[in-house]
Amino acid sequence: MHEQPWWYRYGRYTSGPYNSPHMGDVLADYRKRRHWTQQAFAEAIGVSWRTVREWEMTDVINDIGRRIFLAKVLKIPPVLLGLTRYQVYGEQDHQEYEAGLLSAAERLEADSYYHFEDTLALAWELFYEGRLLVVADRVERRLRKLEAIVERWPVGPEQEAWRELLARYYLLAVQFERHRGLDETHRQAALRLNAQALRLAQALDLPALQAHVLSMRADIQHEQGRRGLAKQLALASLQYLEHTQPPLQGNLLLMAAATVAAAGISDQQDERQVRRWQDQALTLVYKRKIEPDGSYLKLNLAGVHHDRAKLLLLLYQQRPRGELLRDARQEMAASWKHFTPELQVWQVHFALTEAQIELAAGDLEASAQAGMNALEAARQMGSCKYEGELKRLYSRLGQKAGQRQPQIERLGIALGCYN
Repeated sequence: MHEQPWWYRYGRYTSGPYNSPHMGDVLADYRKRRHWTQQAFAEAIGVSWRTVREWEMTDVINDIGRRIFLAKVLKIPPVLLGLTRYQVYGEQDHQEYEAGLLSAAERLEADSYYHFEDTLALAWELFYEGRLLVVADRVERRLRKLEAIVERWPVGPEQEAWRELLARYYLLAVQFERHRGLDETHRQAALRLNAQALRLAQALDLPALQAHVLSMRADIQHEQGRRGLAKQLALASLQYLEHTQPPLQGNLLLMAAATVAAAGISDQQDERQVRRWQDQALTLVYKRKIEPDGSYLKLNLAGVHHDRAKLLLLLYQQRPRGELLRDARQEMAASWKHFTPELQVWQVHFALTEAQIELAAGDLEASAQAGMNALEAARQMGSCKYEGELKRLYSRLGQKAGQRQPQIERLGIALGCYN
């Protein structure tokens, strides 16, 4: 698993020595945040313009006193300059933080930021591997602890980092609620957690995080059949597209395509737009190596081909043409070809889409088998998310068959449908 530098939660500075950011980059960034030119800043602190320029070209500012001074003047988080908050503000400065002196427990919490971050990264990996039951309770315990930390942490850059981390925990918690079931209780819990993440993203003014939250909310509404609302939310997320990196960017494009298509493709212009979004996502995959962007979303050939298969199936259902179904099968085959075990959670999605394609093609036995594959994968993960869709598949298979067929009845019995 690729790890980002620890300071990325503050800014994407280049690396300096000793596992620290380039201090000159940090200085330049915080100077610009306060709308100082190099010349104006130099005049304000009583040094020459060349001195400021040299500082900003230096990877390590060796003079600790100078670093402390710069941290105070520019409100730079001390850790970015290799300092502690006690070095910068002193034990007696009660005005710098609302809570005054930090307790021993709070000092431990400051050190534990990376533990929370590591837990989140590991939990997402386990989620994709389909190991929901292993990690859900642990994440929720960490989430409650994180909420308490954020509530009492003093206002400042470090609190912002904790709040962003909390928002990302909420997004993972949304996924757990969705897999626990589709009844009203779980739906409302998922929407509530999503709303909490959105409030934090807006308060922190983080466009990429806002886009992620809106796209996930679109997916929840799409899943619940609220297609018009899902489309609106997905399109709203696209306004932040230029602020996102490839993994999130590709997922935003795919979600917009899926929700617009589900809401109804009324003409060729709609179809061209949906296909264009999918092509853009595919281009992102081919264009460069996809590096993690902090969203923990995946973007690869398997996922893009799967979305293309779903679109072709939807177009076939609107205007049955043999080539559309043929192309859908080809795209589905490409999805399975690029499927990898660390994305086990996708297996259910793929099998369900395959079942729908085979149903449309009239191969009821193959459709029922794909449905069984989806059900077994879902139960192995401990997910109840797909039960409603599988029951609808079973009902349609029964209607198409007209008489009892063992493979179809096997699916029904496994689902608890005893007709």
